[in-house]
Amino acid sequence: MYYAGLFVVLLVAVLALVSIICNLLAIRRKNSRFFEVGNLSAAGTFIAATAASLLLFYLLARADFSVQYVAEYVNKDMILPYRLAAFWDGNRGSTWLWG
Repeated sequence: MYYAGLFVVLLVAVLALVSIICNLLAIRRKNSRFFEVGNLSAAGTFIAATAASLLLFYLLARADFSVQYVAEYVNKDMILPYRLAAFWDGNRGSTWLWG
């Protein structure tokens, strides 16, 4: 699961960068094709970020201690709502949500 999460987070970064570059090129060159690609990559960024959040929720619900974030903020004695609330417990989870 670690590699799936890493892949999705890297995909978010790449898609966001593509979106920024294409939208800037669309403005500079007044080319609507760049604008379309920029909008599609922005939508892909949203979808990938949502997938990463859902994956983290899944790992928290399962209490998968192979992931450092889960190991730091969850223990087996927690009931499910508290394990899911651990998403906002750490700085990285809160930053991911607001990003």
